[in-house]
Amino acid sequence: MMQNYDYQIAVQRAGNFLLTEIQPDGAFVYERALSGELTTAPYNMLRHCGTVWALALAKPYLPQELGSVALPKAVAFLKRQLVGCNAADRDKPFTLILDKKSAKLGGNALALLALQQCQEEQELLLSLVDGINYFLDIKTKAVRFSKFNPYTGSVSTFESEYYPGEAALALAVFGNYADAVTLVRYVRDTRDKNGPLQDHWMMQALEKLYSDAPSFAATIHIDQAELRDELFAYAQQIFLDIQQNPVYLGRCTPTACRAEAAVAYLGILSLRSADSHRRLVYAFSKQLLNILLQYQLQEGAFKGAFVDGKTLRIDYTQHAMTAFLRYLALPHHVLQET
Repeated sequence: MMQNYDYQIAVQRAGNFLLTEIQPDGAFVYERALSGELTTAPYNMLRHCGTVWALALAKPYLPQELGSVALPKAVAFLKRQLVGCNAADRDKPFTLILDKKSAKLGGNALALLALQQCQEEQELLLSLVDGINYFLDIKTKAVRFSKFNPYTGSVSTFESEYYPGEAALALAVFGNYADAVTLVRYVRDTRDKNGPLQDHWMMQALEKLYSDAPSFAATIHIDQAELRDELFAYAQQIFLDIQQNPVYLGRCTPTACRAEAAVAYLGILSLRSADSHRRLVYAFSKQLLNILLQYQLQEGAFKGAFVDGKTLRIDYTQHAMTAFLRYLALPHHVLQET
């Protein structure tokens, strides 16, 4: 029980740090050296959106007076990066979020997650969903491209390991279950067919779909039990791939991302019959979370920040905080396992 309390304290400290890093214009202090000096790293809107989302999730653990002032500034900064677009192959306008003049599949996904968690207006959220779908094939949900410049129409060959998982999670959280399931199947059968799986975003999407399957499976004409078995099999593959490759455990962020995935998988297992496999995953998740605690600053001006190497960047703290939040949201009977 004491460990769960430690995790709550870790979330509070991390959230307080991130809130105090929000500047008057709503941007975060993106990256610092351990000495506190600002680095020259270019600002990344995907990480801004992910951090806003995590802070919104952490609201119950954070001081209301600080969050009610700082977080809206970060939301407003996010919204100022949105642009409305039209395309010849789409029958209605859609919204994209820009990062250094480029639009990215992961950016729209994280913007949708952030703004939905902050309870922004439905019309804007729907337009962001349409923006996500612009990156995807209309029927198959195959990823057409990951990044492009909406001003010139030029498409980049850049591909991200995480954008499809972010998109699947955003669509599932928004309730576009049919599109989320189709995208999950596409990624599983193409990108992840013969390669490494270690995708913490996809695991969180699988957890959401598995949890909500009883409420939507019949509406999209899929047998609930069969869908859950399918989602579980994919999640199990991802978990085993992560468990068997611990080579990055010497750094904060890979540890945090692996913890996010392990805890999301534990969330799936909590809805299945208790067995030795769940206890194994529970033990592995706690091991990662306890390692993660060692990367959090416990004192000084940046108390609560998570350190990776010699720098503090907002996404280092965001991923760590999200891992602890995922754990604290697990059902009571899982948190009591020993």
